[in-house]
Amino acid sequence: MLILGLTFISTLLFNYVERLILWLTLNTCCRRDRKLHDVVSKNMHGHSARNNKTSIMFTLSMSFMIFSSSSFNIMTSIAIMLSCQLVGSDMKVEGGSNLLNQTEIDSFLTAQMNPAIGAPVQDFCYMTTQINDILDDLSEISSSLDANYITDATNYFRDPVRIRSVPERYLTMMDLEYLDVPAYQSDVSVDTLSNGSPNVIQMLYTNQSIYEY
Repeated sequence: MLILGLTFISTLLFNYVERLILWLTLNTCCRRDRKLHDVVSKNMHGHSARNNKTSIMFTLSMSFMIFSSSSFNIMTSIAIMLSCQLVGSDMKVEGGSNLLNQTEIDSFLTAQMNPAIGAPVQDFCYMTTQINDILDDLSEISSSLDANYITDATNYFRDPVRIRSVPERYLTMMDLEYLDVPAYQSDVSVDTLSNGSPNVIQMLYTNQSIYEY
């Protein structure tokens, strides 16, 4: 509806634009043809209905092309932003129900970081699965291990344990565009990331009091 509305509004300006173009043409580059002003004006008036139809079709076509292009660009941007928010990197590999062979993967990815071959891999790291997923798998073996919830003494509030283990340099190789650190313990000395935020993951490895806590 927005495109149709803008199209019909623009049709109201066609006659004025035609007159302006005619005046500019006859008063700049074609001054010797100024005597033909009346002839050209009558010709434009006689073909005004057809010109309006052609202008409307052209405007609708251009509007649809611009709208379609912008829509595809928006959808592409949304897909990229969602992947950055959910994954945080260009690629994510999951082992599923199988364990990853970290030794072979480290050797392969380290070799791909060689500048001699163009360094197709800039950096990589690992992240464990959620604790509740691990306990769910173990609970199939032993029912006594089905304790993957944080709850109070009355067992009224139950929330799954979604804790993951990440390496100390985890944030140094992630996409930090959507990283927001609203508060942290300022007396802890940690490195500063590329976006100016503190490396809060490093606090779990470098500060003994927080580690024990």
